[in-house]
Amino acid sequence: MNHRTVLERADHSGFHMVVNGRHPVGYCADHAPHETEAEARECFGQYQRDRVRERGQASWTTCMLKGCTAPARRVFEIEGDGYALAVLCEEHATKENAMQVMHLDGPAGDAWFS
Repeated sequence: MNHRTVLERADHSGFHMVVNGRHPVGYCADHAPHETEAEARECFGQYQRDRVRERGQASWTTCMLKGCTAPARRVFEIEGDGYALAVLCEEHATKENAMQVMHLDGPAGDAWFS
């Protein structure tokens, strides 16, 4: 089981989003540590939002947007992340709706994945 979370650096110089307590991930891998945990979470949240892409088609479910029961046809995912998925009907098939369905509208939270 893998765990993605924010950790403070051992030398207390700042925070990064990491997987399994190791190297920084996302945009955090490309710059100096953040001053706060909140900044690190927002940085990774932005990284995820920037990578939402339409991936293909589906026919096995209804639209995942709350309140919609239309047949879903279009699949969105976070590029490089096999665990986040939004399947939307034609009417709601936008990157913004996909981010809402995947709960990407704010700072990144912790995640457990295999």
